[in-house]
Amino acid sequence: MRGIGSNFSSIGIEQSVALVVDGVYYGQGRVIDEGFVDLDQVEILKGPQALFFGKNSTAGVISITTADPGTDFESMARVGYEFESQTTKGEAVLSGPVTDDTGMRLVVSGDHMWGGYVRNNAPAATYTATDAATLTSTTYDVPAPNKRNLPADKSGLARFTTVYRPSELFEATLKASVDHHLSGGTSWNDSL
Repeated sequence: MRGIGSNFSSIGIEQSVALVVDGVYYGQGRVIDEGFVDLDQVEILKGPQALFFGKNSTAGVISITTADPGTDFESMARVGYEFESQTTKGEAVLSGPVTDDTGMRLVVSGDHMWGGYVRNNAPAATYTATDAATLTSTTYDVPAPNKRNLPADKSGLARFTTVYRPSELFEATLKASVDHHLSGGTSWNDSL
């Protein structure tokens, strides 16, 4: 989608497509890497959408709604492996009613990239810099990269949702999530 995908290392620059997850605006498209294992709805809205979603939605909005606990017990677990990047992934969902008017949902997801999409084969080296004012030369050591396979992503997500419905006229929902994402390099996706 044109307008989404600003570089995640450019924290001060927001993309022109707003990303909204459960009603919360995110300025960077990197949040899409979050483990959306329990989606309820995805809306893609043509821009501009400033009236309803704010100024950073000139090219449109991607609005994502995660699932709430239902009236029946639900559980799911799955694991996967992606061969090209050597990535393992695991997901689990546990959901259901706790009382007649309260339901809870727990989602856990994580992945670990053992390989990568790009391999950095640069050897250890040295380079010499000359000061233009004094004409003195200094030699610097450049170590080999500590991570050869990039992006070497690792991520984990946990989301807890509780819904309280004492009657058809009142509903209270609490969603709390924590997400941790590590990447081995900020420019691994540059053109080679």
